[in-house]
Amino acid sequence: MEEENNKKNDKRTIIVLISIIVLIVLFVLVGAIFKSESLYRILDVEREETTKKEEPPKEIEQPVQPVEEPDIEEDPFPEAKLNIEEVIQEYHLEDIKDIIEEDKDLFQLYAYYVINNNNIKYKEIMLRSYIPVYYNKELLNKKEFIKSLQDLIIVEVSQLEQDSAIGIYDDSLTYIKILEGTKEYVIYHELMHFIEHRINGTHTEINNICYDNSKYTSTKNKECKKKISLPNSAFITEAGTETSLARYLNIAPDSYNQITNSYNLLAYIVGDKELNDIYFSNDSLTELFLLLHKYGITYEEYIEFIELTNKLTDEQAIIKHEVTELESHAKVLNIINKIYHKKFGHGWEDDETFSFLMRLTYNRTGFSFTIGTDDYKYIDLIGLTESEKQIIKQDVNLKELVN
Repeated sequence: MEEENNKKNDKRTIIVLISIIVLIVLFVLVGAIFKSESLYRILDVEREETTKKEEPPKEIEQPVQPVEEPDIEEDPFPEAKLNIEEVIQEYHLEDIKDIIEEDKDLFQLYAYYVINNNNIKYKEIMLRSYIPVYYNKELLNKKEFIKSLQDLIIVEVSQLEQDSAIGIYDDSLTYIKILEGTKEYVIYHELMHFIEHRINGTHTEINNICYDNSKYTSTKNKECKKKISLPNSAFITEAGTETSLARYLNIAPDSYNQITNSYNLLAYIVGDKELNDIYFSNDSLTELFLLLHKYGITYEEYIEFIELTNKLTDEQAIIKHEVTELESHAKVLNIINKIYHKKFGHGWEDDETFSFLMRLTYNRTGFSFTIGTDDYKYIDLIGLTESEKQIIKQDVNLKELVN
């Protein structure tokens, strides 16, 4: 019995030992596996770090910028092509060929739309009227002017709405009516109106001026609080047209002689170019007032000046003695004299050239003169006979000034 109990105890001991050994083995195996996984993790980290060190840094991708192609301005008038030599020959323009060749592209554009406008009569006269466009091309709004050329209508009529008129330009309709049998001068005169109205775009005359804090400015001033009216001016419109005909086309003034003389006196004082630019401006009324105001002319004096010069363009009123011609003209010259004094600081009595022009203007209003050049080195007398010119030369001793 005792022996059997010993055997049972031995078996239990063996089982316990075996269990302990199994546990130890399992513990060892688990530890080995754990260590192996940790080792793999360490190795993986090291590999990643090594890979990162070995790989070159990646460049940051920049967004692709679109390639800007150079702006190629499309020709707005691709159809405007013609043979200039043929045009010169067909329309007898040989005497202005040098001017045409100074800017062939501009002439070609102008001529193309004149020739291809079937509503334009007097095409040769129209082509010759290119000259003032060329000399004022820095003021030219090409696109708008070409559209106006396309819209222009010139017709001959047997009778005009105004009985005394022989030619009319209607800017609202871009329309010129010429009385049948009228001399070429009238056609040139009305065409010059068209050019000065349309050269820098649609004409938008402004008949008022801004007046704030005793200062006058253009109504283009957005902060304008008070506007006062400006009357229409034949001085800038008609005298400017007559002067431009003489300057650019060598056509003697044939109407509006009195105010044309005064216009040229003013050009002598303030500068021919400044007055020329005002004439071709879209806002000539405002600019003329601001110019004269700069030389000391008050608003009231300006109104008087414009009213007087407007009256001097009304030939019927003069004939009917509704306008005292010499008295009105003398008042105009008094205002011009004030401008001269403001500009030069003294009267004009010692200025031989201006004195000469003033006497001509006051004493004989039946002819016109135009200043020959910007620096006034000579004077053209238009409308005088050769004998009259000789008398004037001897009388005022200005032989070197008078052609």
